[in-house]
Amino acid sequence: MAKINHALYKGVSIRYVSLKGRVWFFLGDVAKVTPVDDDTLAKIDPRHLAGVNVKILGTKQRVDIVTAFGVLVLGNLSGGPLAASFTHWAYDVATGGGK
Repeated sequence: MAKINHALYKGVSIRYVSLKGRVWFFLGDVAKVTPVDDDTLAKIDPRHLAGVNVKILGTKQRVDIVTAFGVLVLGNLSGGPLAASFTHWAYDVATGGGK
């Protein structure tokens, strides 16, 4: 089971996991900051989207996750007001510079 990590972006807790040397962000948390819809997700390379089993409050759950590159693409496609700063932040977290 993947260990859940947390980082704060402008007061919003963004959860992420590290799998095989790569940081993956919880898609539901990403959606709190930048708009995510089915049309946008369909444009993301499937290699940057996955599901993972985690334990939340003692209960095993499957959550959707997205790579830092996938966050960059989502931010560029969504064009939301926080998209640019959030994608930079996500890159910093993924590379160890923003924890």
